[in-house]
Amino acid sequence: MDNYEKPIEAMKENALCTLKFAEGYYNVLKRSLLHRSRFRNDVLYGIITICFEKLMVALMSSYNQIPISHTPIMLFKDAQKIESRLSEHMLDTTRLINRFESICSLDGFGYKTPSDDDIKTMIIGLKSIYNLVVKRITIEI
Repeated sequence: MDNYEKPIEAMKENALCTLKFAEGYYNVLKRSLLHRSRFRNDVLYGIITICFEKLMVALMSSYNQIPISHTPIMLFKDAQKIESRLSEHMLDTTRLINRFESICSLDGFGYKTPSDDDIKTMIIGLKSIYNLVVKRITIEI
């Protein structure tokens, strides 16, 4: 492995710490699939976006990279440049997550609250992203 594939120690530590944060958020989301969550959908959506962001940052850190953007789509596209296993299904999940967020006042809709089905689809979609990142960080590096 060259340095691009194997992270320098500081980036490996960042990847592990960031993954640990993501795991905490992901566990809350998994429990919400099994039991009615005490959180409303707007809060669950916030947890989903934080979890997704942490997973992408952890993944990129494992390749000695730092993302240059923070929107779900741009995080995914940046990560896709260095991780070929990010699939179309994962991109579909990212698009769904991105659909409810507007950070530009020109979009004009602000934030929307996802439906119960949207939340469930996002959480189920995060599973494959989560599994890939865990495999990359805990097994491959």
